[in-house]
Amino acid sequence: TALLMFTSGTTGNPKRCMITHGGIYRYVKKSNSSIARMKGLRFLACHPIYHTSALICIMLGTFAETTFVFTKDQDPVHMLKVIEEEKIQTVMALPVFYTYLLEAWEKHQTDLSSLVILMTGGTKVPSSLISRYLDIGI
Repeated sequence: TALLMFTSGTTGNPKRCMITHGGIYRYVKKSNSSIARMKGLRFLACHPIYHTSALICIMLGTFAETTFVFTKDQDPVHMLKVIEEEKIQTVMALPVFYTYLLEAWEKHQTDLSSLVILMTGGTKVPSSLISRYLDIGI
């Protein structure tokens, strides 16, 4: 076992997940196309490092030689400022984050032109959310 993560999933009851060295290796190897697209990008690391999604971001980003920009503040308006000021190109977040971010953007209209890759997981992404991002050119 390389890593022992805890997840509550949808039940709210913590469960252990043993992640092996081989599992990590296979994940990174299968992600080569993502890594190639991310090469040298500026990545907004908005999840706490104890979350699996943050671990995935760090693994992929390290192999892709990305620049990480970390923030503790989860406020969507703050995130918009970070994306604009730091010229963030890649973000990984839950769909609900992208909903809140878009709602904040509609009020504050910051420059999101640097964004090229929005990654997500954990639940299904509503097609209406994808359409709204496409409508603003992302």
